[in-house]
Amino acid sequence: MKVTKLINLTIYSVILMLSVVACDQEANRNIAGQQSTEVEKPDPGLPANANNDNQVSVTILEFSEVESGVDPYITRMLVSSRYIRIDEGVESDGYVLFDRLKKRIFSVVYENESILVVDPIHPLQAVPDDLEIKAQLKELDDAPTIAGVQPAYYQFHANGTLCYHLVAADGLLPEITRAMQDYQSILAAQQQETLALTPAELQTPCFLANYIYAPSIYITKGFPIEQWDVSGYRRSLISIKEGASVSSSIFSLPDSYEYLRIGGGSIRL
Repeated sequence: MKVTKLINLTIYSVILMLSVVACDQEANRNIAGQQSTEVEKPDPGLPANANNDNQVSVTILEFSEVESGVDPYITRMLVSSRYIRIDEGVESDGYVLFDRLKKRIFSVVYENESILVVDPIHPLQAVPDDLEIKAQLKELDDAPTIAGVQPAYYQFHANGTLCYHLVAADGLLPEITRAMQDYQSILAAQQQETLALTPAELQTPCFLANYIYAPSIYITKGFPIEQWDVSGYRRSLISIKEGASVSSSIFSLPDSYEYLRIGGGSIRL
């Protein structure tokens, strides 16, 4: 994918998706400064709500994403009762699969036939005393309701610096929002675990807030309709399709790919 944001502390990590997966196997092996290790292949299994034709009911969310120096692109999120899959549609060169039951994330890269596995690290570390993160509720003029829910606009500051903007709808798609919170918490914990490997000069208040301590805080405000930050990144919800039917195979993992992990003794595989 252009931007599958899973585990890379030097690049922006989005709220519902994850750090950039390296574009080649050697890069993957140096994530977090440690050698990748082969792990036993996980089996996502069949979604609980699959029918006899192996079709499963999902909610499909589409987002427009913009980054500095990159043409705008569309990402989609397919959410079943068991899984979340994030990709860029039929042209995607990989995808992210989140097992909501096992709290495990898989980042699949077609080019090098690899799967990066991310398991939860508990507990999340508290925000340090020298980092003050504040949310300010701002006026949002003439914002239309979405499925009967009125969005709210928040600005987030870290040590007095404006770092992040969020338009969220509290009460919209509550089950999916909770799944996204779980997903983001796993990423935030992993990022906290590897923070020491990030150069000190990059650890600004906004960096620490946006990438390390606050991503899981942001999503507590409700389902994210639009979000943007000081780096030029912006993501906007463009469509919601509930009750769609897709093949359950979309939530499977390739058979022959190499499984990699991020080093770290506290990561349970």
